[in-house]
Amino acid sequence: MEQAQIDLWVIEAKQGNKTAFSQLCRHFHPNLLRFAFKLCNNEQLAHDAVQNSWLKVTKSIHRIEDPRAFRSWMYQSVRWQTLDLLRKNQRVHDNEISDDIDSFSSINDTSSLMVSSFALDCKLTAILIIDFPLNINI
Repeated sequence: MEQAQIDLWVIEAKQGNKTAFSQLCRHFHPNLLRFAFKLCNNEQLAHDAVQNSWLKVTKSIHRIEDPRAFRSWMYQSVRWQTLDLLRKNQRVHDNEISDDIDSFSSINDTSSLMVSSFALDCKLTAILIIDFPLNINI
C-alpha cells in the first residue's frame, strides 16, 4: 500500500469521512492485532487493546497534524493499551491470590495438611502449606 493512499485516508478521516476511516481500519487492524499479541501472548487481551486503541483514535484523529505519523501513532496507542490491560489484569490476579492466602491464614486446625496451587504470571506455581501438630507421640 502506498503511503500517499494512507495519508489521503487519514486526511479524509480527520474530516469525518467514515469510509476513509474504515479503510484505515481494514489496512492496519490485522498487523496491529499481531503486534499486540506479540506483546502479551493473549489473544483476547490483544483484541481488547486494539479495539480500545481504535476507539481512542475515533475521538482524537483530528489532533494528528502529519498524516505520515498515523502508523507510529497507532502502534504506540496499541502498545500502551496492551501494557495498561496487562497491568490491570495483574492487579486483579494479585488481589485474588492475596484473598486466597488470607483465607488460608485464618485456619487454625493443626492436624491439617493443605495444598493449594495458584497460577502466577501464566506459570503454574504450587504453594504447599503444611502444618504439623505440635504434640507428636512416637
